[in-house]
Amino acid sequence: MPSFKVWKTHAFHSWSNATIFLVTEPSWSLTAAWMSSYLTVYLVALHAPVTAIGLAIGIAGLLQAALLPAVGWVSRTIGRKSVIQIGDVLGWVVAIGLWIADVSVVWVLIALVLNQLSNVVTPAWNGLFSEDITVQQRSHGYLVLQILTILGGLVVPMAAIWEREMGVARSGRLVLIIALPMLAASIAVRQWLLHESSGEKAERSARQSGTWQKTWPRIRPALRGQGIPLAMLRVLAQFSFSLFITFAPLTFVNRLGLNMHADQLAFLPLAASIFGLGLWIGHRRFATLSPYTSLGLSIAALLLGFALLGSGAAGGFVTVLLAWGLVMSGQSVFWSSQTTYWLSWVPDFARVDIQGYVGAVGALLVSIGDPLLAAWVVRHPFLFYWGNFGLIVVLGLLWFSIGHLTASRSDSSP
Repeated sequence: MPSFKVWKTHAFHSWSNATIFLVTEPSWSLTAAWMSSYLTVYLVALHAPVTAIGLAIGIAGLLQAALLPAVGWVSRTIGRKSVIQIGDVLGWVVAIGLWIADVSVVWVLIALVLNQLSNVVTPAWNGLFSEDITVQQRSHGYLVLQILTILGGLVVPMAAIWEREMGVARSGRLVLIIALPMLAASIAVRQWLLHESSGEKAERSARQSGTWQKTWPRIRPALRGQGIPLAMLRVLAQFSFSLFITFAPLTFVNRLGLNMHADQLAFLPLAASIFGLGLWIGHRRFATLSPYTSLGLSIAALLLGFALLGSGAAGGFVTVLLAWGLVMSGQSVFWSSQTTYWLSWVPDFARVDIQGYVGAVGALLVSIGDPLLAAWVVRHPFLFYWGNFGLIVVLGLLWFSIGHLTASRSDSSP
């Protein structure tokens, strides 16, 4: 009888790391869909002040800014898989466990810091996901990943019933109690199936042979030409999206904002899921678009979504749903398109490190902006929406500059 290890090798030998990530992603999709529309409202229901939430996000940003530059070194030392697993256990299992438990506000905010810190694993996650597959598979894989992320909102409307019956605090705790074992099971499956990539093997071989370059010579090629605007796209998007996902639900239920009832927030992920279904139906055609084109489409969706919110969502709740669907699907397509474009353009040996350094700059911006703007956002919701609109205009200008650089390089080629 074959051993368990041999059976595992034969049963899953054809599965890439990307496939393993996609198969286990629904646990995060469902949880993140609820968190996108309810988390800050839930934390306020647990008596966390808005300013304290902003401060916790700021502290997490500072810690990310300190840790992200070292994520490449840590990944090479203990492996990409270990970085991902440690981050997911602390940022999701431990953090959600604290939110479920009857703990003080200080621990509630510590859990928020841990959850935000889980973003530190992103460079290692992207590295393991994108290595050992072709550029076409990478583009398709990221699109499927974002579709799965959006589709997680299909079940969140059930929370509206629980919220009406039990209130935000108790219903939120119930959602997290359901989510926790699913996340833990997915992390266990990843621990079992994820394997070392060829990129990690090449890095280890280069270190052992003494041919591994120092950091700056390695990442310098990634910052030439299109590298700077691609990096700036990521930094500004990280700032805008962090602000929106953190504080938008509070502005929606604020009387100075859209003045929605808390149970209506449960239908926001459904709106995003409808857009996700549209992407799924047309994903074969969408996957044929260049990352540059799909990046432009995502920016257009974000502009329209923020404009609808800034105009007061004339037309009522249906317009709010439309705006939310545009913004959330726009964010998802932005990340998949920008990451595909960036990682296809950045040299393999700089892939994890450059994400770490650029992510640190974005985290530093978040660490400054979120604490300073938290109270202001709640007092001036519509200026907040238009401020995000302005940031997306800047993203559009950066996107245009990337196209101009590409065209210039093509014209100068012999």
